[in-house]
Amino acid sequence: MKTDSKLRKISSTLRCGSILLAVLLPLSVIYSWFMGPVAAAPVPHPVVQTPGIGSFQWFAGGLVAVISPVFLSVALFLVSRCFGNFSRGDYFSGENSKRLSGFGKWILLSGLAGLLAPTLIGLILTAHAGQGQRVFLIELGSGPLLSLLLGGLIWSFARILERATEISEENAQIV
Repeated sequence: MKTDSKLRKISSTLRCGSILLAVLLPLSVIYSWFMGPVAAAPVPHPVVQTPGIGSFQWFAGGLVAVISPVFLSVALFLVSRCFGNFSRGDYFSGENSKRLSGFGKWILLSGLAGLLAPTLIGLILTAHAGQGQRVFLIELGSGPLLSLLLGGLIWSFARILERATEISEENAQIV
């Protein structure tokens, strides 16, 4: 029982931490895009310093930049609900496996958005530039690739847990 109590406390702490991160992550990207240093932008510095970037382009680029963190925040909110159930001692339930599946799905989408964002931002910010001056970026960072891999793994694992829960419920009705 001591282990269960410790696990419940850890789950409660993780729940609070995931909620805090879910709120702060998009806000920090918005701040760094619109208020922070230019070097914090998710595209190479020279693209951001292209002369003549209009307000609409800057705003559109900011919207694209915040998509991946918003997807990650959705995932963090879903996993925080799992941690909330764990802190109450509810470990194996269909609800937890569905939320874990959603967590994996949103992590996967966040990774995909993270892969596409630099390309879209580069195109948006240089759309006004003359022929031959536009930038088409392809950036393969380890963060988005790892998100794709882990998101797919968690999503698959959660689907297996969902199926196991269904089988367990069916067996309970037979007995």
